[in-house]
Amino acid sequence: MFWKPFLARLAERNDVPASVVSSFGELLAADRLPKADQLVEMYTESVGESVL
Repeated sequence: MFWKPFLARLAERNDVPASVVSSFGELLAADRLPKADQLVEMYTESVGESVL
């Protein structure tokens, strides 16, 4: 699972909510990688503001 170290580093950041890290982990574990718009939507829903 190549993404586990990445998720661990992401979880250490104060500006990324834990719910985003968890959801991102679920998406990365799926058969297909998520599209960029899915990631932006997930972050926006958790934080309340767009990263774009």
